[in-house]
Amino acid sequence: MSYQQYKPHPALHPYIDAYWTVRSGQAASRILPDGCVDLICNFGSPITSDNTILAPDHVYLIGTMTRFSDTVSTAETNLLGIRFKPGAFALFFDHPLQEASNQCIEFDRSLLSITNLDQYFLDKQKKTTHALLPIITDIIAQKGNTKISTLAKKHFVTERQLERNFKQYTGIGPKAFSNIIRFRSMMDQIKHNKAKDSFETIAFRNGYYDHAHLTHEIKKYTGQTPAILSGFSKNRNGI
Repeated sequence: MSYQQYKPHPALHPYIDAYWTVRSGQAASRILPDGCVDLICNFGSPITSDNTILAPDHVYLIGTMTRFSDTVSTAETNLLGIRFKPGAFALFFDHPLQEASNQCIEFDRSLLSITNLDQYFLDKQKKTTHALLPIITDIIAQKGNTKISTLAKKHFVTERQLERNFKQYTGIGPKAFSNIIRFRSMMDQIKHNKAKDSFETIAFRNGYYDHAHLTHEIKKYTGQTPAILSGFSKNRNGI
């Protein structure tokens, strides 16, 4: 399996995390939540993601995930993906995300004919920010360990308005998003545990109640136990 990742034009760095390609023979991979939204162009044979078939010559919107997803590729897999940073999809498209979480939805097929993604998105971008982006930046900086009530007060919005904004721009609520960011931070610490800290130490450092709480969250997002978590790679596609 060949997975390649490419950075977009510098002007797009705040909004697009990466362009990526997958070319492979038959293989299986597990995709873990990361708070992002992806567009996937399928130029090859059909692939299966959970119970959904991604047909050839189609484009799909992959909404923000709150659980892992298993993907099976076939002999002639040829995918091109655009991974948007959390909350940034709405700067380019008007497609609602409220019903897109954990979903794979058919999208505009005109993307299949784009030869210069950088120029396409530079031309497509409608604005450079919206009300939620500073709050998302804050959550990521705090590694998901901030109370929703504290966030709302800090950014001068009500908790109800914060909930609505998150549903609009990410498809999930602020608590669910914060939990994913906390999980990603914790997972990175487990993988790069040079100090050999115990799971209990890592759990408390990341705001989990105890080892059992940590284990529950790992199983929820990966389907695995902490002992084999290091078997997953860091990129979105589990490759």
